[in-house]
Amino acid sequence: MIHEFQINNHKYIKLILLFFILGLIAIFVFDKYLFNIINIYCTPTLISGYNNIKKNTDVYNILTSENLILGISLLFIASAIYRKFSKFKKTMLLFIVYQLVCSIFLIALKLCLKTIFARCSPLFCFSPENLWNTYDFGFRWMAFQSGFLSFPSGHCFITAYSLMLIINMLGSNLTKTICLSGFVILFLSLIVFNFHFLGDCLIGTALGLLWGLISINMWNILIRKFNSIAIC
Repeated sequence: MIHEFQINNHKYIKLILLFFILGLIAIFVFDKYLFNIINIYCTPTLISGYNNIKKNTDVYNILTSENLILGISLLFIASAIYRKFSKFKKTMLLFIVYQLVCSIFLIALKLCLKTIFARCSPLFCFSPENLWNTYDFGFRWMAFQSGFLSFPSGHCFITAYSLMLIINMLGSNLTKTICLSGFVILFLSLIVFNFHFLGDCLIGTALGLLWGLISINMWNILIRKFNSIAIC
């Protein structure tokens, strides 16, 4: 018999709703002001080292790529899968295939949402053309082009999804703390270095947690049906 995940759906639903609400508040109220505060007080003290990396285009593109985040996340997920299912080889293989399918859907959903909402990134929004005022809160609907792919944050979407799986597969509090700390650092750096607005990151996190919750519950449903057929 294959074991399913034990997960508190109500707790995660409340957390997801909280991130969605905070994200909407940030988009309509705080994003513009937070951008100004960060670029006056925070970013100038950090930007010199950042610019040195940015000069090397190849290194910069690799370090800021969502594909890098996806690759690292998949490595962590693979490690967590091995630790959870190491004694159940067939289950491990089945879960790996299942997660690959879920990851493909995640990437497709992320690209669809970025295309539909087409929000300008912070530096584009507050360029000399002031696109923030040209388009409502920086949203230029259905425009798949560079500079208009900020919403939702793909980095937060992918990482929150991975975090959801890892936390529910590993029992070690130390591992959970390390993963959560890494996520917080990523979240803050995306805002401080003007990759995303706060609202982009909050909504991206909410979507990642939601997709993770759906993924886990779909797995549990599939396993219940599998077990019931096996028993019969």
